[in-house]
Amino acid sequence: MRESLAVRLHTIDLREFGVSALVAAVALFVAAMAMLNQNVVEIRQSFTWVERAHAVQTRIDTINARLAGVEMTVRGFALTGDPMFLRRYNQTHGYLTAAMRELHNLATVEPALQADEADLEMAVARHGALYGSLIGLGPQRQSIVAEAITDPAKRRLTAGVINALNRMEAIEQRLLAERHADAEHRARTTYRLAFGIAGLAFLAGSLGFALTLFGRRRSLFAIPPKSSA
Repeated sequence: MRESLAVRLHTIDLREFGVSALVAAVALFVAAMAMLNQNVVEIRQSFTWVERAHAVQTRIDTINARLAGVEMTVRGFALTGDPMFLRRYNQTHGYLTAAMRELHNLATVEPALQADEADLEMAVARHGALYGSLIGLGPQRQSIVAEAITDPAKRRLTAGVINALNRMEAIEQRLLAERHADAEHRARTTYRLAFGIAGLAFLAGSLGFALTLFGRRRSLFAIPPKSSA
């Protein structure tokens, strides 16, 4: 009785091992695919970072251009009195305000840019107050406009805006480079793990297929039953 129980406990159907190996292979394959899918997500995120950096750079370039445009239209109006310069000033100032608002929205979700963006807003406000007052004087005030243009203290208003823009540009480029490097490192690690797991899945699947195909009930430990005398 005891020997018969031992035989039953050590008698294994190899097909059961085969099915278990196939299930393990499927699980490993799913895990490998999940890791590869995560890499796809990382790649998409990298594109998002590039688009964001491009958007920030575009707004910075726009603000630089509109800033110069505001100064040029004020000079033109003071020198010529042509109302066209006044219209251009109002238009350019509107574009500058819109670009500042868009840059503010981009900086809101990026803590590293927020301090410099706040400095930029103050610098642009001071610059706008100066040139708004100059154009408000009306035409034929060349001497006052010339004094504002050449006064080093007042020129520092423009320099303050440019410096804040340059700092924001440098920060955004640094963040983009760091995120790309981190994403590449994670991608390489994930690909290696995924291919390793896929290799294990292939081996487990091959083993499971072989055991399922050729397995039959047999004893792993040869304990032949005693014949009755």
